[in-house]
Order: sequence, then structure tokens, then C-alpha cells
Amino acid sequence: MRASDPLFQKAYSCASGLGSIGSLTDLARRPSMPGEAILRRLIALHADFPVLRHGTFGRKYQIDIEAAEAFVLRLAECRGADPEARHALIRQIGLEMVAAREGQPDGK
Repeated sequence: MRASDPLFQKAYSCASGLGSIGSLTDLARRPSMPGEAILRRLIALHADFPVLRHGTFGRKYQIDIEAAEAFVLRLAECRGADPEARHALIRQIGLEMVAAREGQPDGK
């Protein structure tokens, strides 16, 4: 039985406790999900994205669809946070970086 065999994927997902395994296209077809190009960018930006196997030329991505959908929705919730709180956090991080830089002996 090969990993690309749907019967193998179903048995693997049941045995491993994972949800359904699918491709990037399967994930992008979900109603609340962005398109494939944005999903590829999210995968590249977030090392903890629930990818089982990265896609290459001739090989599709294998993704735990439920976990990936939950991951993307959590990212969207964080991004949709209160803009004032987000700006305050960015200012605070900037101040911490300036303080750390000023604390260095060479001042750089």
C-alpha cells in the first residue's frame, strides 16, 4: 500500500489521531480558507503549520486538513485583533529593542 493510496491515508489518519489528510487544494476549497497562493505563503512563514509533507514538483502537499484550518483561523483571529492594542504592542516592542540597543557597550 502506498502513501498516496486513499485507503492508506484513511487508515493513517485514524491510527495517528489526525483528522482527514488532504492536499493544499482540498484545504483551499474549504469555505473559510484563503486561496492556494496565500496558503503557500503561510506555510513558508510559519514553521509550525500542520503540514505532513511539503509539495514539490510532481508531489502534492499532504496536510492535516482540520488542524490546518484551525491554524489559519487562529492566525486570522490574531490579525483581526483591536488595531489600537496591536499598535501599542508594536510600540512596546520597539521601545524594548531601543532599550536593549542602548544597553550594549558599543551603542549599536
